[in-house]
Amino acid sequence: MTTTLSAGPAPTDMMDMREALASGRVTASMLVDQAIVRAEAVNPQPNFSACPTSERARTQADGPRSGALAGIPTLIKDMLPEKGI
Repeated sequence: MTTTLSAGPAPTDMMDMREALASGRVTASMLVDQAIVRAEAVNPQPNFSACPTSERARTQADGPRSGALAGIPTLIKDMLPEKGI
C-alpha cells in the first residue's frame, strides 16, 4: 500500500525525516513506503537489495518506537546476519 506524503517537500535525509515525524507531517509508515518506492526504482542497476523485506518494514513502522532515529527507515547490508532473514 502506498501512501501520499502530506503537503510540502518529501523529507530526503534522516534529519528532515526526524523533523517531519516530530511535527506530525508524516508517519513512519509513510516514510517506509517512500523508501521502498525509491529503493525499488534504483535497485535494478546496482542490485543492492538481494533480500528485500518490505512487508517486515511496513509492519515494524506500525509498531511502537523509541530512540532518536525511531521510525526512520534504513537499509541493512545483506552481508550481516539479521534475525528472521
